[in-house]
Amino acid sequence: MSPMTDKCNKCGASIIWDSLSSQATCEYCGNKVLKQQNFPFTYANQFISKLNDYSHSVFARLINITKQFKKPNLNKTQIKRALFIIIPIGTLTFFLFPRIKSLGWIEYYSNEEKGEFGSVKVGKWSSNKRYRDFTTRLVVEDSEEPITLKQKADCRDWRYRYHGESNWKDVIPYSNGESTFEIVCNQKMGKRWIHAYTTDEGEKVYVKKGFWRKQKRFRTYLIAYASEMDSTIRADADCLDWRLRFPTSNKQKHKNWTLVSATSKGNKSTLIVCDAVKTDQKEKWFLRNTDDDGEKYFIKKGKRIGRFNRVIAKKLQANGKSKWQISFIADCDYNRIRYPGEDKWKYAKEGTILEYDLKYICDKKS
Repeated sequence: MSPMTDKCNKCGASIIWDSLSSQATCEYCGNKVLKQQNFPFTYANQFISKLNDYSHSVFARLINITKQFKKPNLNKTQIKRALFIIIPIGTLTFFLFPRIKSLGWIEYYSNEEKGEFGSVKVGKWSSNKRYRDFTTRLVVEDSEEPITLKQKADCRDWRYRYHGESNWKDVIPYSNGESTFEIVCNQKMGKRWIHAYTTDEGEKVYVKKGFWRKQKRFRTYLIAYASEMDSTIRADADCLDWRLRFPTSNKQKHKNWTLVSATSKGNKSTLIVCDAVKTDQKEKWFLRNTDDDGEKYFIKKGKRIGRFNRVIAKKLQANGKSKWQISFIADCDYNRIRYPGEDKWKYAKEGTILEYDLKYICDKKS
């Protein structure tokens, strides 16, 4: 029986199979998925490994037989035994070699409606394990010959270039190219689900960390609700500009990002995905100002991610009771802050209180 994939190779959503169909349509993105699409190639690798071990033993026996030919007392029975081994092995090798060679191709794309099937064969890594050669092959039913392209992958910056060309091209998220890179660069989703937050209705939401790209700026991850752990949503986090995006079938919209509000639910999951530690409770509150009526304004530095720093601010009444508390994000490179739920940044003008606050938050010298 052909093994079935339980995930869509395009968006990562769960696939629901019936007992008869050989393909299914992803309810999330509409991608066509074949049962044999995610064939466990470990089986093929095990087969090749066993075949190699067997071939070594056969070659050892052949060497011993050839040595016997050199002996002057070789009789007809020994010659017949030698031919009985050599001829079948030679014939079997001749017919199996093309099939063994084809096992190196790993399928990353299939579309039965269009009659298209894409596969990739990986090559050698560079000495620093950053670059890797690979070849893609697209088989089209109406075409006599498959389309084969030799390429080089930059697994650190998530880009590629064709053989003989010098210009690099970025891999488009959620595309067939990204599916190829997951294979070429050995990038896989993590195994552990982490509780990110609980909705207002009381349902727990979990995230599963994926792989980094662009020098640990972008990271792919999965989202799942406790009631539907088999139905996952794939997302992409920009850990530098603190924003996220979700998969889309429209290639023109793959660059659409949504800024993460500092007080939103998405902020909690982004903190986990980007490996941002929780706000240091040992960090002291900094008394920024005291009003004429005795109200005090404090700020506390939070987690630093690249050029960004999450900040907590609070104001206490003269009697010591809390008046309000808010969280915002500071951009230390551009001297600006962004409040929860707002897309626009507020820049600190020279000589203002905000500029003074940013010097403290970003550890800048006066």
